[in-house]
Amino acid sequence: MKRDRPDPAGWPAFASPLLEDIASAFRGRSKALRHKGGLSCEREFREASEGVYERLNLDIGSAIRLSVWADGVLWLGVYVSGVGRNSGWAFNDSFHGTALDVSPECLVGMVEATLDLPLGTAPAEERERLREVWQRVWPRSG
Repeated sequence: MKRDRPDPAGWPAFASPLLEDIASAFRGRSKALRHKGGLSCEREFREASEGVYERLNLDIGSAIRLSVWADGVLWLGVYVSGVGRNSGWAFNDSFHGTALDVSPECLVGMVEATLDLPLGTAPAEERERLREVWQRVWPRSG
């Protein structure tokens, strides 16, 4: 039987069932993810002439941002600071994909696998490993 866990402070509710399911999966792993560098979740809206768009933004420390829109479009950004002041990024990569063909729990697993990747020494090989972890959601054509 799954226990009801209280929501971490500040976690929003989402109108989109997809985004709510994803937020719920990350809430279930929030303690473990906070220990790996912090975790925050926000709900963002964008108004356009076609309508209002809802988006979930997850930040894990300063290294990962995962954004998912209500239509399933996903964007992942991974950043590792270089050593020393003003050294720039030792690793910097981002891409779009789709979250429609994977479960929310699978997304959590991919984020956790990303956190376990050694990044910042060989960017070309590291990008390839990152793509392997996220192969189920990337690439998105169009």
